[in-house]
Parts: sequence; structure tokens; C-alpha cells
Amino acid sequence: MANFGTNNENFITMLQQKKQTKNMHLHIDEVYRFLDAHLPYYYVEEVIEIFQRKGFNRLPSKSTIRKVRSRNAASYEKRLDILNALVDLAKKNKSNKEKINKKVTALTT
Repeated sequence: MANFGTNNENFITMLQQKKQTKNMHLHIDEVYRFLDAHLPYYYVEEVIEIFQRKGFNRLPSKSTIRKVRSRNAASYEKRLDILNALVDLAKKNKSNKEKINKKVTALTT
């Protein structure tokens, strides 16, 4: 009987981990949708500049940044540092687009 309880606990733990992994995948999917909508074309150089400003000693290569962006890297989910820099840049670009839209709207009305 004791083994049944242990196996049951292991099963519950496994289900919880699977749920967390699924939630993480959904979150990453949302991040990539945001990047698709707001990341500028010139993102590679900008990401490198973000890493330099934050004081990273080892900068990612341009190809690694592109692979993470396109989800071609086998470990793109493990390179959260690059993904975070891409999101920061996309947020900045979205903000700039919104400012331009407000100015254009003000000019046309």
C-alpha cells in the first residue's frame, strides 16, 4: 500500500510539472506573437546594443539572435536573456509607433 501512495504522489507531481511546462509554452507563444507584431526589422544590432548597455561580458552572435527570434535554435526557450532583450526592443518599438500614430492623428484632425 505504501508504494501506491508514493506512486500516486509522483503522478501528481508529474502532472503539475506538465501543467507548468504547458503554461510556459503558452506564455512563450504569446511572446512570439508580440514580437511578430512589434519587433523592428533592424533588431539584431539593437539586441547586441542592449546586451552591451546591460554590461554583459559575452555577447551573443548575430546568428544566435536570429535563431532565437525565428525559433530555429534547439534551445531557444533556454536563451531567455535574448528573448527578454527582443521583448524590450519590441516594447520600445511599439511605444514609438504609438507616439507616431498620435502625432499623425493630431495632424489630420
